[in-house]
Amino acid sequence: MIKSKILIQIIFLIGNLILLKIINFQLCQFDVFKIHVFLFFVFLFGELIQKKVSKNKKTIFIYFLVVNFTRIVLCILFLLPTILNYNNFHNIFIYNFFIVYFFYLVLDIIFIKIKGDKLNF
Repeated sequence: MIKSKILIQIIFLIGNLILLKIINFQLCQFDVFKIHVFLFFVFLFGELIQKKVSKNKKTIFIYFLVVNFTRIVLCILFLLPTILNYNNFHNIFIYNFFIVYFFYLVLDIIFIKIKGDKLNF
């Protein structure tokens, strides 16, 4: 399952780079790559923690909430330098970040649905 996630995310990264070139946004390719790599590791970390927690028979719902809250905090910390040095150029970076972030959320839901993961609450 990890290989298929990596393949889909590489395809999305390439698509994101192509789309930014077509639209002619002034966003550096390294910034796009940095966003994708960061979000990939955040979601991979979250998935690994959720799998580990869900193996426990006494899984509490709060663990999954904490994992998702940690994702949000990490994303805020990632965006904090951009927000603090804000100018109009950074709008594109922030918009691109959230589009990619929501793609990862949707992808996470799709993979859970396909895999048939049943989290015990």
